[in-house]
Amino acid sequence: MDMIASLVNGGWDFSLESWINNETSNWIYSQLPNPYPNLRNETWIETDLLWSLCCKQSWQIQLCVPLIIIIILIIFIHLRYSRKGESSRTSAATNIPDVSNWSVFDLAKTAYQPGHTEAIMMLVDQFGYDVNYVIPSTGLSLFLCTCLSGERAAIQYMLKKGADVGSTSQDGDTPLYLATFGILNSAMPDVAVIMDLIEAGCDVNKANSRGYTPLHRAASKGSVPVIKCLLLYGADPYQASQAGVLPIGNAINAGNLQAAEFLKIHIDNPHVWEVVDPHTPPRIQLGLQSPQRKHLVESSRPNKTFSILT
Repeated sequence: MDMIASLVNGGWDFSLESWINNETSNWIYSQLPNPYPNLRNETWIETDLLWSLCCKQSWQIQLCVPLIIIIILIIFIHLRYSRKGESSRTSAATNIPDVSNWSVFDLAKTAYQPGHTEAIMMLVDQFGYDVNYVIPSTGLSLFLCTCLSGERAAIQYMLKKGADVGSTSQDGDTPLYLATFGILNSAMPDVAVIMDLIEAGCDVNKANSRGYTPLHRAASKGSVPVIKCLLLYGADPYQASQAGVLPIGNAINAGNLQAAEFLKIHIDNPHVWEVVDPHTPPRIQLGLQSPQRKHLVESSRPNKTFSILT
């Protein structure tokens, strides 16, 4: 070991002495081709001056040079990878649209549009919006606006943020009613939204101020998957609106006979229309006047031959 140490120390002393005497640089330049003697001589003189300033100093200064180079390399690598991280974050942020001119409530109503759900989450997390705060002008909270969109990911996010499933709009529309409306107006209704809200505590048979339930809304649209889902979770096909309209009446008068098959009811009174449909004016019953479209849809009198009894 002593021999190895002496060899190392001897090699270091020799290298140090070589640099100080500028012998190494002289040897290097002697090995280079010499197409331009004058230029090489001038370069040699400049190199000697450089070594006289730098290398002919103490060995501590010579050690600082590679250390400085290493530090510069480390800084360069760090900056390079940090810029890569920023670029990746920027590319991820490009999925979120420019929402500077949007209110968070408008974003919630259109959460089904690309990037809007992510924008809502970002704003709620950043500014701490209360998802149950109600806008006086509309009577809708951020949660109810999100339900209106029918977007499952956004609704699940609101539920995690403490959304009140017992809240209603000014018209008494429940979160489940609004979500049913939202998914029925989407290209592909996602019944999982209904399941999420019911399992979170929404009452499947709670009606709005006019007595309409989510089942009425699904019957009007004729969506069989939504009707089946609501019935599976206990929706009542016998529950009539304040106008006396049953869900099957909504389905029949909207021409959704396939949906009406799942909404058939049993009534003992043979004069069913005297019980179910007392609100239809006599002049319409006698065929003296064509009803308005609104009355036709809300009326439970069938406009086609169809048996509603089981």
